[in-house]
Formats: sequence, C-alpha cells, structure tokens
Amino acid sequence: MRTRSATTLARAIDVGIFDWVISPHMKVVCDVALLTPDRRSLARALARLHTVNPFSDERLAIEAEILGRAYVRPRRPRARDLDLIDVVGTTNQSALEHAAAELASFMRARLQDGARPGDEERELYKEVVFVTLFDRSATALDEVSARTKATKVAAYAHHVAAWRHFFDDDEVAAALLPGETPAHLFALFFQLRRAFQSIYRHLVGASAPMTALRASVWRSIFTVDPARYRRALLGRMHEIPTLVLGETGTGKELVARAIAGAAYVAFDADRAVFVGDHHAFFPISLAELPETLVESALFGHTRGAFTGATEDHRGVFALCPPEGTVFLDEVGELPPSVQVKLLRVLEAREASPLGSLTRFRFQGRVVAATHKDLAVAARNGRFRLDLFHRLAGDVIVTPTLRARVADDADELRRLAHHMCAGLVGTAEAASLLVDVEQILRRLGVHHAWPGNVRELSQLVRRVLVQGPHAVTDTATTAPAAWLDGVRDGTLPLDDVVTGYVRLVFAREGSVSAASRALGVDRRTVRTRLAHGGENILTE
Repeated sequence: MRTRSATTLARAIDVGIFDWVISPHMKVVCDVALLTPDRRSLARALARLHTVNPFSDERLAIEAEILGRAYVRPRRPRARDLDLIDVVGTTNQSALEHAAAELASFMRARLQDGARPGDEERELYKEVVFVTLFDRSATALDEVSARTKATKVAAYAHHVAAWRHFFDDDEVAAALLPGETPAHLFALFFQLRRAFQSIYRHLVGASAPMTALRASVWRSIFTVDPARYRRALLGRMHEIPTLVLGETGTGKELVARAIAGAAYVAFDADRAVFVGDHHAFFPISLAELPETLVESALFGHTRGAFTGATEDHRGVFALCPPEGTVFLDEVGELPPSVQVKLLRVLEAREASPLGSLTRFRFQGRVVAATHKDLAVAARNGRFRLDLFHRLAGDVIVTPTLRARVADDADELRRLAHHMCAGLVGTAEAASLLVDVEQILRRLGVHHAWPGNVRELSQLVRRVLVQGPHAVTDTATTAPAAWLDGVRDGTLPLDDVVTGYVRLVFAREGSVSAASRALGVDRRTVRTRLAHGGENILTE
C-alpha cells in the first residue's frame, strides 16, 4: 500500500470516496477510486458504443441513456432522410464525443492522483479511451478513405501521442489485449469509420426495411458480436462468403459495395501508411458473359488454353488482393463445370487458370448475388447443393421498393430526391424533383414498381431528358389497368405480350438483360417496347 500525500488525501475526502487503512507504522493512507457511481454508469454506457450495431435501435437507446435531455431522437437509426438526419446525427455525435473526452480526462486525472483501478475499472477505462481516440481520428481517417494510393498519414503521430498519454500507467495498460498496439487500433478505427460511411452512403432510405438492411450489412462485416470480432475474427471474415438475395433492381450490388468498402486494412507504423488497397472491388456479372468465357473471367487462362487465347490472362480471383472483394452477380447463372471450381475457391482458397495446373491463392472476400431461388435450383439439380450451402453461411435479403413504400410513403420521394441530386447536383435537385413528382402522382400509390429502385432511377433519367409532359406512358412498368386486364382476361393477346415484355424490361433494366430473361432476341424486345408508336428505351 503506497502512502498518499496530504493533497491526495484531502481530494479523496472531498469527493467522499476513500478507504481508511492503518499501516503497521500507523500512517494514514487512502485509495482513491477511479470512478464515482454516476460516472461508472456513464462509463459502462460509453463502453457499449463500440459493441453494438450503429444502425440498430439498441445504439439509439444507449445514446439516449448517455445524453439524457440533450438527446435528439431521429425517426430511424442512421437513416438517409434528406438532410434532416445529418443534422440530428451530428448534434448527438458531438455531444457523445464531448461526454467521452470529459470522462476519459477525469479518469486520467484520477490515475495521476493515485487511483488504483480494479479489473472492471481498467476495462472501462480502456473502452472509454478507445471511444475518445476514435472520435479524435475520425476526420483524418475520412480524408484517408478518399485516397486511392497509400500516402503517409500525419494524424497517426497524434494518435500515438494520445495513446501514450492515456496508457502510460502499467495498471491500466494491463487491460489491453495482446496485439492491441497503437497501429492495430488505428487500423481498426479506419475499418469502423469506412464501414459506417460505406453503408450510410450506399444504402439510402429511412423505411423500416432499409433500416433493417443497413443493420444486416453491418453484421456481415463485424458479426452480431463486435467484441468477439475484435478478439478473434479480425482478418478472418473473408473466409465467410455473403449471399445477397432479392428481386432485380433492389440494389444487391450496392450491398456488395458497402461490404467491400469496409475490409480490415493493416497499418504500417514505421512508414505511417495503410498497406492494403481499401478500394479493391471486382464486380462481374455472370449473366452477361457467354458460358465459354465465364471460367476465364473468374480464374484466368494461359496462352493457348483455347482458340483465340493469344496471351496469359489473370481472372478476378487472381487480381483480387487479400483486402479486396469479388462480387459475383447472378451467381445462379454459373455453369455447372465452373460451380465446382468456385466451391474449391471457397473451401481451399485456391484455384488454377484455364489450361494450367499451377495453383494460386485467393485471400479476398466473395459476395454473391442472385434474384433466383437457389434452394429450389439446388433441389432441381440446376445448382450444386454443396455450393449453395457454402454460399449461404451469411445471407442478406434486399427489400423490394413496394415493401419500402408500403412502410413509409415518403420513401419514394426520398429516393427520387437522392437520384436527382446524383444526376444534377444538390442545387438543381429540388427543381428536377418537382417534375419527377408529377409522374409519381400519375402512377398513383398502388403502382407495383416491378423494376424496383432501378425502375425509379430510369424514370428520373427519362424526366431529366424528356421532361414530365413528354413521358406520356411510363410503361417501364405494369400499369394497374394492364394487370386488371390480364387478371380478367379482357386484353387482346398482343397487348398482353407487349405489357409483359415491358414489365420484364423494367425489372431487368436493359434490352439485353430482358432479351435473355425472355428467351428472345433483342429486336423482338425493342419492337414490343416501341409498340403503339412510343419508344421507352433508355439504352
């Protein structure tokens, strides 16, 4: 037991937290507790901030607990609700940063005064400091995220200085796990920041289905238990592929891009640079490739492997770095012979180019997507059952636009506004949105949106080019009257076929994709789309 100075004793008495101990030499000493009861509750809440999904209601509950009356509650967790949610989120985040920094400084001062933390207090101190260090580095890490090449990160020196300031005491440093170095923590902060920004940027909407989707994507990156992820799964999540299911046009590739934008990238402390490519994303649409070229596109080929192979070619699996992601769109179209090779990549993490016995290692992540029911395809023998089970270790389902609008009528306007801003910029978005809303009112609240978000995006582009009055028939859709006519059997066969071709075109988004889905040539699709004297093509 160390003897405390009179000043320390007086301070301990003043706060009312001390233990009297009579030493063998009859000297009066005291131990100052690291936390008062109210601050212990605050520390526990702050420590949970990095262990919960930021896109969940649980996260909002913790923020409300910490901030009390200062908390501003949004309608949905981290939703893109025009500009309103940005203001609300910034207000709460600033208050949280202030609370964490103030508590970390208080605990640090207590340590300097001779406080001797117990096991729980050491762990709480570590987590509160982590929250503070993360907040301090956020802006600098956002700037790094925008870069495409590894450059020196000047902010790392400030991160190290802050680390040493908070963890220069052996008793609190004992709470750190093996490997929790400043460089490793900086890399983890970079991943956390990129994950949040990637999900928030790509998955727009404030409806309940979109809120659930964002939370689901976060779990695909960090699992349901982020604390376990930090302890045992860092650098290993690439071993678990993700299968994204949903109707065509619901944004499956956006989900893949959100996941790809959040891989863990190591940090080299000596050079002060991140050593991996955090922009590495390799999308490939299997439905658009001839069957003879699929294997080459995925695994590569050697010179002379087939007629026309005049030089060696590296496929996407060979090109993808360890921190990268390969996105296999429409994986249900994969030929049976290639399904076997993909299964080996997922299980053994190795493959060989077409025409070669030499194997290469694949260390990246695989995200696959399809609008088909792979379980049914597997039962019918059109898709390998073992490959389906391997892909389905992590499954995300993208919601339809119908479900989103049914939950929140403002979702349609919210999405249209986002698309307008993407096309003409924020300054012009409002005026373009006025024109788009004329068409939306004409369609009515019962419109089925068979083409989902892609259909809405196509509509916005048509209004931008042709104007709202030129778009006399938005039949990139299946109008209610057409559906009623089919149901009642009152439409001529020619009108039924034309309407169905237009429905498939809206769902697929292009003439080529619609022709493949319908099993007809592109000319037939074009003829039906122009039926009645109006051409609705966008390509």
